[in-house]
Amino acid sequence: MKEHTKNLLSIFCPLGLLLLAGLLFLGNNRPFPILSGMIEKARKEQISSERKIRQLEEGISEKQEDLNQLNEIRKRAIPPHYSDIVGTFRSRVEQVFYASGAQVKTISTPRQLKGLPGIDLYEINLTAEIQIAELVSVMESLNKSPTFLWRSLYLRPNNVINPDHININAVLGAVCFKDGDNQNAVRK
Repeated sequence: MKEHTKNLLSIFCPLGLLLLAGLLFLGNNRPFPILSGMIEKARKEQISSERKIRQLEEGISEKQEDLNQLNEIRKRAIPPHYSDIVGTFRSRVEQVFYASGAQVKTISTPRQLKGLPGIDLYEINLTAEIQIAELVSVMESLNKSPTFLWRSLYLRPNNVINPDHININAVLGAVCFKDGDNQNAVRK
């Protein structure tokens, strides 16, 4: 019986190899059914992972734009090392308006607004009589660092028929980052 088994093995082994070779070479390059399911699953996972990576990269680029804008605001904000931010804000606004030749009628005491943690917001109300050229000069001066923001600006002529000045009613704002936050901005 051992000889019979040897004869069968000697016949079936080469026959099995021929059949396997035929499937591989004559199978029109189709993958095995078992492997095709695994390959398709791996492709779907790869596509899903690539989509997630693209979404994360887009999210990071959007966040980077926001961080760049925040750092730009930090650069132009009132530095936190001023001991009297309120006094600095008011005196700088007065100085700019008087240097331009405007006639300041009223200027309020700066008040601190509720802001985000680590950020102090201040605003000041101002009314003045000014010419157009002087107003342009004021706007340019207030746009220099530290920058003051025009929260609102109302213009109206002092005389409807023959205006020689403009009456303005403005609210100016200032931003100040607290020490720890400003140091972090410098590092980045």
